[in-house]
Amino acid sequence: MNATIETQEPKVKISSEQAIELFEVAEKIRDDAITFARMKLPPIKQDTDLEILLQQRDFLCGFKHGLVESTCHVLGDYDGKALESYYFDPCDNPDAQSGEEIPVDCTLNIILVVKSKTAGLEAFIASLDRVLTQALKELPLPMMASYDSVLNVIPVTKKDVESGKGYAVLLSSIHAPALKIWQCS
Repeated sequence: MNATIETQEPKVKISSEQAIELFEVAEKIRDDAITFARMKLPPIKQDTDLEILLQQRDFLCGFKHGLVESTCHVLGDYDGKALESYYFDPCDNPDAQSGEEIPVDCTLNIILVVKSKTAGLEAFIASLDRVLTQALKELPLPMMASYDSVLNVIPVTKKDVESGKGYAVLLSSIHAPALKIWQCS
């Protein structure tokens, strides 16, 4: 008995040239986030070695914010159907009074409001996630070793936002609202 296994062709093929360009985009996102986080430091600390800075919670939080901002701009530039983007942290709890610091999670949770969801956008997000994760693993950041993915981009439509459906409900939350990062002009 012979069994034939058919493999599906990928829906979106990326040439090696496009892959190199995408990796350059990921490196720029990473490098811009480092610069952003350094600029948030007092001038005397801005030239501190990156390996030391990546051990400091304040720097990590600024770095993560810079990653989110740059990523949102890249997504908006890529897809003309993107309207706005928001960042949310599922670990944020404004009512937490334990006093314990929660470790910084490297996942970038983004809600992307779009006119319509497309397979092309999903493919782009998946590709960007792979190369951005790889670019971040090049940093002296031990916590990144356990990550296979850093992007959690959730596309929602305007209709989802209006009806408060799914993750879109976070955009109108009064307890822990998502932070608006980018909007098309």
